[in-house]
Amino acid sequence: MKQRIVGVVVIVALAVIFIPIIFKGSDNLVQTSELSGNVPSAPAKPRVDLKLPASVPTPPRTAPSPQAVQRIPVTKAKPIKIVSKPIQLVKPKPKVITVAKPEAWTVQLGSFSDKANVNRLIKDLRAKGLPAYVKTTTIKNKKIMRVLVGPEIKRTKAEALLATLQKTFKLKGIIIRYTA
Repeated sequence: MKQRIVGVVVIVALAVIFIPIIFKGSDNLVQTSELSGNVPSAPAKPRVDLKLPASVPTPPRTAPSPQAVQRIPVTKAKPIKIVSKPIQLVKPKPKVITVAKPEAWTVQLGSFSDKANVNRLIKDLRAKGLPAYVKTTTIKNKKIMRVLVGPEIKRTKAEALLATLQKTFKLKGIIIRYTA
């Protein structure tokens, strides 16, 4: 594509240069201007006469002697078989990059079946500025609500959070892996 654009630009430039010459004629190519002052005339060119000889002698042509000519036997060439195998294009396999999911930890403070207890604990946790949330599961046809705080990316931070929560709320909690 780039070469085509360059080609078009060259053709247009040539057209801009030569079209005015063709239509106006070649007499307008050089414009002379009047110069004031004395300009000397062009010097006379010396004339040189070259004289060439009328005829140049050519050496006589002689046929080669029969002993000088060697006869080479001509043999028929054998046909060459060209066997071509179809070219198979090998597509490279795409590289699969496995990215490990980041591990995160959360603190489970309790599991409740009574919604009032869950709401009261969540209200207290959020009042302290903690990221508390509820995850609902069903165990033996019974709805259980887990109160969770976190997540924390490092387990050590989750352990420190658990220690703080145990002192503040007097609840025994556990550290579990965070699942979204």
